[in-house]
Amino acid sequence: MFGESILWWLKNNRSAVHSIRANVLTKEMNGHKYCICFGLEDGQMKRFPVDYYTYISLKEGEEGILTYQGNRFIRYDRGGE
Repeated sequence: MFGESILWWLKNNRSAVHSIRANVLTKEMNGHKYCICFGLEDGQMKRFPVDYYTYISLKEGEEGILTYQGNRFIRYDRGGE
């Protein structure tokens, strides 16, 4: 498990940072774990674990700019240009 975590961390750190128009498709909560699924302008869907504050601040259907690195959510700017 520890080795997998290190490999996941290394893969994310070596990945390029992407910013793309996206909308919030769904929000999921399981206990104290929060995830948000985004629909990207290129037709892909991306699902990221997020913190509680991010989870409660975003609403399904919102549009904006998603910034991520590998499997790591960085931020979501509502409306974004």
